[in-house]
Amino acid sequence: MATTVTAATLTSTITEVITLNGQAHGNTNIQEVASQGEASSRIMSVATADTILMNFGTADSAGTIVGDDMKYIRITNLDDTNFVTLSYYNGAASYFKIKLQAGESHLFMNNQMAIGDTALADMTMVKGQADTLACDIEIATITS
Repeated sequence: MATTVTAATLTSTITEVITLNGQAHGNTNIQEVASQGEASSRIMSVATADTILMNFGTADSAGTIVGDDMKYIRITNLDDTNFVTLSYYNGAASYFKIKLQAGESHLFMNNQMAIGDTALADMTMVKGQADTLACDIEIATITS
């Protein structure tokens, strides 16, 4: 079966703007990644117990992203009150955590991570855990 999807360029724009004491500060950074052919967007609920958000592997399958093809992932906490803890794994027990406050986003544009002074390795999974009540999150992914 031949595809009818035409690959396109991903454009990610991050802009910070703040004025302090009448002086404007901030910047705009634009990242473009050519030849991207897959996009996904999902809103899901994260429980107060560990919830698997996505897996990384070597082949496309349900809930799994090909790690080497991953170019952009954004996770946004859609809750207006509660935080979510995100855990990024690069093995069964190796992970780091970040706190995603209400309304905040976290993004990354490759699947490499390290714990402490260890060597970079492919991410294997991302989990989330809501603080006091289940929270909705949005996950946007772009892969080649």
